[in-house]
Amino acid sequence: MTYTNGGGMRGSTSYANDINATHFIYDTYVYITNPASVQNVEMDTNQVWNQNGDVLILGLQCAGGSGTWEFTTNVSGKTHWNRSNIPCNP
Repeated sequence: MTYTNGGGMRGSTSYANDINATHFIYDTYVYITNPASVQNVEMDTNQVWNQNGDVLILGLQCAGGSGTWEFTTNVSGKTHWNRSNIPCNP
């Protein structure tokens, strides 16, 4: 993979449209050939959660700057990354 200007590689998988779904399992393996060139490993999930089509976005990343897993919250309509106390190293 090659990237410039802070961009990376993106992949996606679609799964069933089920507005009644309440639980999911997120399982992935990421193989990085040159970890020294990686700042963050981010994995997001988008879920439609009602009949109005409202979307919930769950953002999760291993952040090299903090050395922790971070998750997103909505603060005044904008995405905000929050550190956890779980260590990681991209």
